Amino acid sequence: MPIVLICGPARCGKSRLAESLAAASGLPVFYLATGPKPDPEADPEWAERVRQHRQRRPPTWQTWETGPDLGAELQQLPQPC
Repeated sequence: MPIVLICGPARCGKSRLAESLAAASGLPVFYLATGPKPDPEADPEWAERVRQHRQRRPPTWQTWETGPDLGAELQQLPQPC
């Protein structure tokens, strides 16, 4: 199973690129969404962006939303067969 890491600055289209590649692959998708947890009171714009991202992802995808320590999160991912 391929693993694809997409990096870039904020608001450059990383999520849409990842979503289009995943959808076109025909493979099971395990989507690692990085970023702070949304807090609508503190940052309504970020909360809305996260809501839109969640809404775009199909329910068949396994999604893991990470906290600030990406390295620790990656170590907990299921190992490929």
